[in-house]
Amino acid sequence: ENYIRPNRTALRSYKERVKIVKEEHEIMVN
Repeated sequence: ENYIRPNRTALRSYKERVKIVKEEHEIMVN
C-alpha cells in the first residue's frame, strides 16, 4: 500500500508528460 500509491502518481504524471510531448511534437510537425 505504501509504495503502490506513489507509484500510481508517478505513472500518471509520466503518462501526462508523454501526452504533452506528443502534443508538442504534433505542433512542431505541422
